[in-house]
Amino acid sequence: MRLAAGMQAGQWMVVGFAGRTPRRQVLLSCRCICGREAVVTEDNLKRGTSRSCRSCARLKHGMWGTPEYKAYAQAKDRCENPRCTSYPDYGGRGIQFKFVSFDEWYNHLGPRPDGYSVDRIDNDGHYQPGNVRWATQGLQNKNRRRRKC
Repeated sequence: MRLAAGMQAGQWMVVGFAGRTPRRQVLLSCRCICGREAVVTEDNLKRGTSRSCRSCARLKHGMWGTPEYKAYAQAKDRCENPRCTSYPDYGGRGIQFKFVSFDEWYNHLGPRPDGYSVDRIDNDGHYQPGNVRWATQGLQNKNRRRRKC
């Protein structure tokens, strides 16, 4: 199915055809809900790879780039991205990331104290409300799983 002018994909509204890439991918002129315009490939719109402009992604909760957001993104990546170097120790052994959104994560954990990072209380448990906290490196060292040699 081709996307046509007036159709919506994520936060983008298709304005019209904008040409083709050298690889013959269809380019569409789109307008984000914030009013910014950009040219996006039709494939990226269909797959959901591009859901909005970067400005909207950063402004959604206003905390993009903060230590709290970085901890959220890294924890999610460890559990859901097989290309992440830490994936075998997290998602690869069944640890799931069960927070629905960054807002839920932040409401549960609150601001990160200086010198702290995220820790799962039960190392075999998931990243979910009730099983994550901000902890010092010393506390995390005491809360490690034993490695088999």
